[in-house]
Amino acid sequence: MTFALNTFSLHKLLTICAVVLFSVLSSACSTKIGYLVTSIANPLAVKYIKLDNNTSSSYYTYQIGQGEPDTILFFIPGSGCTSLKYYLKPYLSHLTGSVHVYALQKRNLENNNMGLFDCDKAFLDTDHFTQWVIDNKRFVEEISRTLHFENKTIVLLGVSEGGNVAAAIAASTPVVSHLAILGSGGMKQIDELKLLVKKSGVNANIDDVFNTIVKDPTNIEKTVYGQTYKYWNSVAYVDPMKFYVTLDIPIFVGIGEADNNVPIESAIALHDYFEKRQKSNLTLCIYRHADHALVDPNGISHRSHFLTTMTRWVNKTVAVRTRTLSYFLPDGEHTLADLLDNDDELFVKCQ
Repeated sequence: MTFALNTFSLHKLLTICAVVLFSVLSSACSTKIGYLVTSIANPLAVKYIKLDNNTSSSYYTYQIGQGEPDTILFFIPGSGCTSLKYYLKPYLSHLTGSVHVYALQKRNLENNNMGLFDCDKAFLDTDHFTQWVIDNKRFVEEISRTLHFENKTIVLLGVSEGGNVAAAIAASTPVVSHLAILGSGGMKQIDELKLLVKKSGVNANIDDVFNTIVKDPTNIEKTVYGQTYKYWNSVAYVDPMKFYVTLDIPIFVGIGEADNNVPIESAIALHDYFEKRQKSNLTLCIYRHADHALVDPNGISHRSHFLTTMTRWVNKTVAVRTRTLSYFLPDGEHTLADLLDNDDELFVKCQ
């Protein structure tokens, strides 16, 4: 009787779990669970690299396509403490061609951390811009040196906060041949926040908020907008333009028109910065109506288009400098209307 009851209970529990899982996977909030299922079905092996005398960190690597890859892609993630183990492969699933992917786990981040709960203190203490740049630069240079990537196309792909990190690394090492950015622009984050607050109509004084933060710049207990004071103090005043202007390598930037984390004006400012200096190595791709994750109001993700277009861009710009959008834009400062065609195309002509 007990066995029958336990068997029934287990069957009922599994059925309920299956229904819940299906419901979650069918919703707009399914990303993390979907990535988890994919990672369990097709797990990545973890490797380790020494970052300094006292610290090692894990990293993940795998190959897309067959044969010896000509392209090496280093992925630099955005904020949070979700392990790369759970999302790296599905996130980049639409990459095409023969590509070898490498991605460094952030310091003090456990490989099994799904990011469902608060990040621990050890992680938060090293979760800042300077540390991200130092660690990822060492990773890129060390992997490139030991595996002899001298004749390879080496692409940095920085997503969200990882965009400025990737730009800083590309500006400080000759190893990188291409820079790709998703969900990031050319403005300081504090200025981006001011624009976002203004657009939202919220009555908040960003300068007052950050004046408080800079008085307690290493505090990991106090938070604002979901991040610690230490985090914000490290990223808010970073000027990405100083990295971008030094670069002559091809740069590809993708952003959603309705990005709610990075205002579209930040990407437009980056474009105008290059055009004024007659630098012709930037390609900007704006996705109509899409948010920070390149998802439009219909729930359709356009990340696949970004990744496939990025792959074509890499192949076209191995030996030549890419061009800006200036061939169809007027001179001077640009608005979103200038950058987007008047018809109802999904994206700017960025191929």
